[in-house]
Amino acid sequence: MPKGSRSADQPGKLKKESRIDPRAAERMALKWEAARKLDLITKVEELGWGGLSSKETGAIGAVVSQMARERGLVEKKTRTAASKE
Repeated sequence: MPKGSRSADQPGKLKKESRIDPRAAERMALKWEAARKLDLITKVEELGWGGLSSKETGAIGAVVSQMARERGLVEKKTRTAASKE
């Protein structure tokens, strides 16, 4: 059987069977908000996330990280004694 094909006996995993991680939904909402802030929303809607350049993707990641810290969604990382050496 060719790779990627499905038989009637083994239909494969359907997305609606899997549970959505609430944190993943929250991260996705932050990504969309960041894209809006950076005026990239039209490009994302037309081309999808894969259509962004690495520079644009990094900018979105930076904005998402900043928003997550401001909203208390992640703890600020501190340097440990071992990492200072």
